[in-house]
Amino acid sequence: MFFYGKMASDGIAVSSLLARHYPERMSAGAIARKRSMTITLCSRILGILSRAGWITGLPGPGGGYALSRSPEAIRLLDIVQCFEDPRMPDVCPFGPGWCGNREPCPLHDSVVSLHENAIRFLEETKLDSFAEIPHHSHLQPDSHLPLDPA
Repeated sequence: MFFYGKMASDGIAVSSLLARHYPERMSAGAIARKRSMTITLCSRILGILSRAGWITGLPGPGGGYALSRSPEAIRLLDIVQCFEDPRMPDVCPFGPGWCGNREPCPLHDSVVSLHENAIRFLEETKLDSFAEIPHHSHLQPDSHLPLDPA
């Protein structure tokens, strides 16, 4: 269970692919195909990450998208924060507004601990975790696809 939504998850998917191919550039179309998302969604995510300064884009032949810095310099938290603030969850199983407004629910301490661990994971995990591909074919979902920077 993670405390971030689909857009943040897709942002990590796009960023992790760029980390695996760093410093090479990839087209939005190639990224969308390799991450099984629409070009519209992929372009939206690339725009958000570009405005935040985590990726750069160049138009035209030889262009495409790449990380703006090395994968070991970018935390998962940096990417997630482009889409939402994971530090401010409303994760009480009793529903919004319960914990903090009333006596804490019976699961409060466990949920808070789980959330703190998830934030720590996002803070400590860098995109370079995705840069090395394990040498097991079942762990290489896009190994059969060409880089296709165009």
